[in-house]
Amino acid sequence: MAEQELDVIAEGLVEALALLPDIHAANGWPDEALPSRVAIVQPDAGDYEVALGDDDQGAWRYQVVLMFSSEGGRQRAQRELNTYLSRTGDRSVVRRLLADPTLDGRCDTLFVRGFVDYGQAAYEPGVEWWTAKVNVEVIT
Repeated sequence: MAEQELDVIAEGLVEALALLPDIHAANGWPDEALPSRVAIVQPDAGDYEVALGDDDQGAWRYQVVLMFSSEGGRQRAQRELNTYLSRTGDRSVVRRLLADPTLDGRCDTLFVRGFVDYGQAAYEPGVEWWTAKVNVEVIT
């Protein structure tokens, strides 16, 4: 397969996540204030491999940082986050990404490996967020 750039794959992830209801998807951290529900795609790690003369093969790991503002209440934000982390339902990140595991031809396949760092965080003064990082592995 042709060489894949980090941003090309990230944009494919953003396009898929943008189909989820009621969430703003972005490639990297936005310069402007964060919306109340956001999915930020960022590279996490990459492996370069050459096998059997195929010098274009690699595995890229991304994190989808899900963030939900607690401005409307902590319990509400946590419940909303949980619906996006679920494996089922129309808000499921897993279900959305696996609906097109090639990201419209940008990669060979992808795997949603789970989530980490679930909990509350403060990214802006005076605003609490419920967050989790969904780990996605992309094979090219």
